[in-house]
Formats: sequence, C-alpha cells, structure tokens
Amino acid sequence: MKKGLLIILCLCFSLLAFAQKEHNALRDGDASYKQGDYTQAEEEYLRATEENPNSVKGHYNRGNAIYKSIDPSIDPEQLDQRLSKAAEEYLTAIENTDDKDIKAQAYHNLGNTYLEKQDFAKGLEAYKNALRNNPNDLDTKKNLMYALRQMQQQQQQQQQQSGEGEKSDEEQEQQENQEQQEEQEQQEQEQQEGEQQQEQEQKEQEKEDQESEGQSQSQGDKEEPTPEEKSEEEVLRQLKVMDEEEKKVQEKLKKEQRSDYKSEKDW
Repeated sequence: MKKGLLIILCLCFSLLAFAQKEHNALRDGDASYKQGDYTQAEEEYLRATEENPNSVKGHYNRGNAIYKSIDPSIDPEQLDQRLSKAAEEYLTAIENTDDKDIKAQAYHNLGNTYLEKQDFAKGLEAYKNALRNNPNDLDTKKNLMYALRQMQQQQQQQQQQSGEGEKSDEEQEQQENQEQQEEQEQQEQEQQEGEQQQEQEQKEQEKEDQESEGQSQSQGDKEEPTPEEKSEEEVLRQLKVMDEEEKKVQEKLKKEQRSDYKSEKDW
C-alpha cells in the first residue's frame, strides 16, 4: 500500500516539474517575442513543446515566432521550408485544442502562411475554417476575399499561358487584331463622350451668355468680349472637360485596387 502511494506521489511531482519547466519556457519565449527577438522566442517555445508535446500555446506561439523571424530575401527553397514549419505548428495547436477562439486565430495565421507560399487554395480553405469557428472576424473575412481574388487571378494566368501555348500563329494574330479593335473602339467611345460633354457645356455656356446679355441690356450696353477673352473661355472649358475625364480614370483605378491581407494574430 505504501509502495503504491509513493509511486503516485512520485508521478505527481514529476508532472508538476514538467509543468513548471513548460511554464518557464513559455514565459521566457513571451519575453523574447515582445522584445522582437523572434529567433530566441522560437527556441524557448520549442523547449516548451519538448516538455509538453501537447502544449497549445507553445506550438501556436512558435508558429508566430517562425513566421515573424522569416527573412523574405532568403533562398526560395529555405523560405518555403520555414513557412511549412510555421504551418505545421499552427496545425498542431489546432489539433490539441477545442477552444473555438484559439482555433479561429490559428486558422487565420495558417491562411496567412499559405498566402506567403502562394498556395491560395489552401489559404482560402484555412480562412473558411477560421470563420467556421468565429463567423464575426472581419480581418479573416477580408483575407478570405483577398485569397479568392488572388486564386482567380492565378487561375486566369494559368489558363492564358496554357491557351497561348496551344494557339497557332493565325489565332494569335486574330486575337491581337481583336484586342486592337476593341481598344480603338474604346478610345473612340471615350472621345465621343468627351465631345458630347464639351458640346453640352458649350450650350450651357451660350445659355448663360444669353442670360447675361439680357441682364446687361437692362443695365446698359457693355463692350463685347475681345478675341483673347473668348480664347481664354474656350481654354477653361477644355480644362474642365479634361478634369472630368481624369476623375473618371481615378475612380476606375480605385475600384480595381486590392487591399492587402492582415497580419498574423498573436496569442
């Protein structure tokens, strides 16, 4: 009986010792992470996961430390390996927790890691899983839309490259002619719209001139504008038309702009 009790007590003390070592490693890792020493933080979090392989915080924070410590200028193969390691840490954290908030944050960071790897399909799926655990996360919704646009653009480029490889010279020439024709038609349409707008403004100006002339007759005769003044008015009307066209272009460019995805979520 006493022997069994001693064994139980020894196990309890061992578990407490392991837990204390994990706690100390996590604390040291957090301190290094806050100071921006992500390499040292990664080592401390690794020590925590060695003490407790199921440490959710250890794996999650190590994934963040790896992600933060990556130098984008390193060799592409090394970059891919580091990103893959960060992804593994996030997945391990997800597997060892039932907390939906932690799962959502880990999936969000996992999605960011896949985006860095240019694997937009996996990134999209990771963001979907994040939203399944936290449907109200606006950052994840924004990143999901970004990943979707990038994946669609990637697929279009692949289709174009594949199609160009299969096209004959005649088909390519036809496509180029069609593109030139469409561009010319668009330029003609823009020019026509500009002329119509300018004509409308001229009519409005003539109407204003007539009203002004009527008022001037009631107040007394005034001198006719000189040719120089008329030329100046024409220049001002043209500048106004150009400003309107520039506004249209700027609005079009704003609609085409894409927002970058949000950074990783810390513990």
